[in-house]
Amino acid sequence: MIKLNILKRSNFTKSVSTQVAPPSYTNSTQITLPIKPKKTYLRSLVQLLSASLLMASVSLSHGAIIFSDDFARANNDAVTNNWLELEKDSNDVAIYQQQLRLRDNRTEEPSAAAIQAVSLETYVDIQLTFDWRATSSTEPSDTLFVGWQLQDDSFSSLWNTALGGSSFESLSLDITHEDIPTNYTALAIWIEVGSANETVYIDNFLLSGELATELPDGENETTEPSAQVPEPSSLALLLASLGLIQFRKRPSQN
Repeated sequence: MIKLNILKRSNFTKSVSTQVAPPSYTNSTQITLPIKPKKTYLRSLVQLLSASLLMASVSLSHGAIIFSDDFARANNDAVTNNWLELEKDSNDVAIYQQQLRLRDNRTEEPSAAAIQAVSLETYVDIQLTFDWRATSSTEPSDTLFVGWQLQDDSFSSLWNTALGGSSFESLSLDITHEDIPTNYTALAIWIEVGSANETVYIDNFLLSGELATELPDGENETTEPSAQVPEPSSLALLLASLGLIQFRKRPSQN
């Protein structure tokens, strides 16, 4: 009876020791562990830093977004997004292939126009950027304009260019308060063309600027970003720094 108890205890002890024994690994098992090489982590870190710098450069170059439209929506005779349209036919100012289309010629000027009501009085360092393309049917006598619709519904040009067919080109305009008429009501893009099939396409429309405060002497001063709300570029740079610290802390696998 005693012998039986000893045997059972011996088996139990063996079983426990088998369960708690740490697993052994051969050299081949260690080699096949999913350890990424340092170059992979370094490449990921470089990509993160590049994205951070891009976000920072966009933030510095454009400031606060006043209005933007990439026209990335289905074909529609109505442009939407608060655009007003001046056109001969209902589809002359429209969304076509995710771009703003301006075409045809009304009996009065402008031939076709897209109008966006914006308030710019509280901004400085204003910048307007967009891409544009004229179809091959346009001629050098045709013109693309950017400017203002005034209170009497007339138009005042800020920038214009002759057409005649082109691939997409990018425009960047710096706008000062001296460029803005006191009686303006809206920002406008319009064309002056001679026939119905002459068309201009607009894409990636962005109007940006810096918010300003009014000083006692009437001068405008650019406001500084709030320290309590970090900008996206700052957050990205912080993440990149944390990634670099973590990378340097990784033990060598050699």
